[in-house]
Amino acid sequence: MKKQIFKLVLLAVISLILLSGCAVGPIAQSTPGLSANDTHVFVSAQSKVYKIDLETGMEVWQYPVDKTRMVAYAPVLLDGEDLIFGDMFNKLYRLNIDNPQQKVWEFLDAKGWYQAKVAQADGIIVAPNTDRNVYGINANDGTLKWTHEDNFAFISEPVIIGEAVVISSQDHEILWLDLQTGEEIDALSMQGAVIASPFYLEETGLIYVGSLGNEFIAIDANTHQVKWRYDGSIEKLSGIWARPIYLQGQLIFNDDLGNIVSVDPKTGAENWVLIEQGKMFAGLVAVNEDSFLVAAENGSVRAFDINRKPLLQFEIEKATIYTTPIVTDNLIIIAPMGAKYLLYAYPIEITGLPQWTFPPEK
Repeated sequence: MKKQIFKLVLLAVISLILLSGCAVGPIAQSTPGLSANDTHVFVSAQSKVYKIDLETGMEVWQYPVDKTRMVAYAPVLLDGEDLIFGDMFNKLYRLNIDNPQQKVWEFLDAKGWYQAKVAQADGIIVAPNTDRNVYGINANDGTLKWTHEDNFAFISEPVIIGEAVVISSQDHEILWLDLQTGEEIDALSMQGAVIASPFYLEETGLIYVGSLGNEFIAIDANTHQVKWRYDGSIEKLSGIWARPIYLQGQLIFNDDLGNIVSVDPKTGAENWVLIEQGKMFAGLVAVNEDSFLVAAENGSVRAFDINRKPLLQFEIEKATIYTTPIVTDNLIIIAPMGAKYLLYAYPIEITGLPQWTFPPEK
């Protein structure tokens, strides 16, 4: 189960709690949650959620504005005029995106922490929780529609494909749940706990996911059978913590030793590999149609083209990076831990010099 890695990544619970799936009081530290739209970036970190102007890096608002008790690390889901996120005091919020003091509703039935981004489809919010449950919630009024109970905490963002919820389980499984009822449709056994969220590519009809059991596979979205399993030039993969990216016909993923692998998404045939680029728990992010970025645990950030040619490397001083960066139309946003700033925003041209930081210098 790689207890040492759980401890390093600080996934909001200590290793023992993650392994048992228990939920206790929110005395924890985790990694910042990032989301963005065309004009703003939203970061969940410690006792606040911040809305920040993408152009200037200035704070628009923070929630809560007072000393109300809250600890939040789950990325927010942006839904029209609202945002939805959960905290570590067992609350799920739907707030107005312009004025978060306008609370649409709160869902209070959970007994554990929310540390994953929720998903939404057909008027139903699917919310994983560390109390070993996945909740289906009415998106309009916050009432409970269904509860799926399991044996381990759920800490990964679900994917909704049609009427099925596909969700990673620490119980060495990928689960398919009925979107309307929460009933289990199917389950696929994996070689280890699954922390990475599934990645669905409509073009191939396949779901891609890796586990801490040193594997990366493709699953037929219709039959739920394994289509292929990575078996390339790397003698043995390490744990997979993040979903892959799809770029110019290549499916590219990384493991926690920093192996970066490009494969054919239909067959799993290997295109190329970059061997052990440093400890990595954050996922890859596409910068444009020809390049991608990877952030190592030690604060080193590197860009490569789709043929693995190095484009640039820079470091964020005193940073530890576990959160996958996000890319907007003009910026690359990185949210490290331990660094001078909570956020670093770099121009899409990747100069290595931030356009702005948050909080800004006083």
